[in-house]
Amino acid sequence: IPYNVLLEEGRKAFGEMLSRPGVAAFWWPRFERMARWLVAFERGRRTEGATVASELQGEYDLAGQNFKLRARADRIDMWPDGTASIIDYKTGQAPTSKQVVTNLAPQIPLEAAIALAGGFPDRRPASIREMLIIQLKGDTAGGKAIQIKPDDETLDEVATKAISGLSRL
Repeated sequence: IPYNVLLEEGRKAFGEMLSRPGVAAFWWPRFERMARWLVAFERGRRTEGATVASELQGEYDLAGQNFKLRARADRIDMWPDGTASIIDYKTGQAPTSKQVVTNLAPQIPLEAAIALAGGFPDRRPASIREMLIIQLKGDTAGGKAIQIKPDDETLDEVATKAISGLSRL
């Protein structure tokens, strides 16, 4: 989406609140910074060939446990090589890479496990290319992408470890 189109959508969403001085002076400039950052981030990914899907419902049956894990992934990008990016958006405090990898914040690894098992429609990757947290803050940068980077294992192994941990629980 071009920046000007995103701003126009923002104006529609803000609606009459934009006439309030506090919203116009504080919240609107934050939205502009987030929009600018997001458009630049997306431009780079789309030129690399990412196919984007958002708000995907998925599920994973834990074998023999009468338990079904359901999730709504904020976003899953598929890449031409058959890999996938699992992406979560945060506007507040984001977990650290270490918290995600050690299962203190298992949301993204569990979504990756669902994807690897074919639990999201039309999204069955050969492996996980990246796990990203997109933090939109509206500060001077507007946003940042937090890469989940395990020390001694692949992202597929992080996903498998998360689903195994859930199964043991």
